[in-house]
Amino acid sequence: ISSYSQSKIEKYFESENYSSVIETLKEKERTTPLNLKENEYLALSHFYNNDYASAYPYFKKLMDNSEFINKYKYHYSHCVKAMGEELLGNKLLKEYYSSLNNNTYDKNFDDIEVIKRLGDRFKISNQKKLNTEYSDMFSLDYENRIYIASTRPNNLLNSKKYKWNGQPYLDIYY
Repeated sequence: ISSYSQSKIEKYFESENYSSVIETLKEKERTTPLNLKENEYLALSHFYNNDYASAYPYFKKLMDNSEFINKYKYHYSHCVKAMGEELLGNKLLKEYYSSLNNNTYDKNFDDIEVIKRLGDRFKISNQKKLNTEYSDMFSLDYENRIYIASTRPNNLLNSKKYKWNGQPYLDIYY
């Protein structure tokens, strides 16, 4: 990438225009290997868009470099878990929290163990009619209707898109 392009990518990233960072670097990657800084931008752009599976290979490359291990172990642990390696992800997360010299990890996992001990009192399921690939926030029950804010596209008002993830602006649905 030329210095102009590198500067452009940095501007995209600094302005949280992650979809443009991803698009630009994926285009470059088709013809030329990415350097560490570009891997970092791509990993973080995918991560900040909650696309941990896409962020995974880029964080994995960063973990091969000692400069990045402690800096991104937290992020990488979540990507590893998204790839189905929950035990390894938890191990990495524990290492990360141990390096901070606090008990945040232990408290969070104690809470999870309490929930697990409740047994079958709760059923967790994916409600496909409600959950979408878009950003959905279920937040309000009003007069026996559930109101959500979502970036689901459905009309002309949603033609504008957020730059960081390329999704339409939020709208309210019931």
